[in-house]
Amino acid sequence: MDACEETGQEHVWVYRCNSDGPLSLSVEEVETGDWFTPEQIDIWLATSPKDFAPAFPKIWAIYKEKFG
Repeated sequence: MDACEETGQEHVWVYRCNSDGPLSLSVEEVETGDWFTPEQIDIWLATSPKDFAPAFPKIWAIYKEKFG
């Protein structure tokens, strides 16, 4: 995505991949993490939008448009 006001003037890229798993988070790279369903993200975003970076709602909307 090109830089815009909604992304804080940052260029943002989102990648999607498929995996047969299992997946794990690298403890050297990530302090904490978890896996969420799209439905869980929708609810979280609707109830606690300040938990997310300002660009996330825009990115999530584009992702949902493309991948539903």
